[in-house]
Amino acid sequence: IEEGLEVLEKALARHPEDGSLLLFVAETQGRYGRLARARELLAAAAGRARESDLRRAEARLTRWAGDLRASAAAWRAVADAEPLALDAHRALAELLYRLEGRASAIDSVAAAAARVPTHLGLQRLHVEWLREDPARAETALRALLESHPTDAWSHRELSLTLSGMQRRDEALAALARAAELEPEEPSTLGVRGIVLQRSGRLPE
Repeated sequence: IEEGLEVLEKALARHPEDGSLLLFVAETQGRYGRLARARELLAAAAGRARESDLRRAEARLTRWAGDLRASAAAWRAVADAEPLALDAHRALAELLYRLEGRASAIDSVAAAAARVPTHLGLQRLHVEWLREDPARAETALRALLESHPTDAWSHRELSLTLSGMQRRDEALAALARAAELEPEEPSTLGVRGIVLQRSGRLPE
């Protein structure tokens, strides 16, 4: 680790104005607990890197420092500037869950998904956070599949949701559609195993 950090510092000595390099080294230093040095580099990157990239680095550094609220604020700034930034919405939801509970996390991803209803990644993220509420998850999945009917992930997810609601035949029908769309996807077999196990069909 020390040798690696030394290489990065030498690179900075050669390219002190490189904003991307400054942020990369700042995050690397922060990851190994060198938070004071990381903050110095983050400050040096101001004006030399994109604002949203600065906020991403800030979000990670404050998270590693244990300041979850500051991290959430930084990720929210990224999400506001880049409404399609899935990494920001995912990180923000996880932090809100820890700080305020599941309902707050769901509200955040639901709002992001509603703003861009055609964005597959955001719709999937919304579904992921609804897994403990099968009825709402089914509603979200049905809406998702209206916009993206060939998304095999959503058919697999619907199969698991329906299976958890004891609707085994519907679950297998949804899974069959997923298999048609992605016949060589290993996770389809895994989901099929779960659905069959829940149905008491252990040999299959």
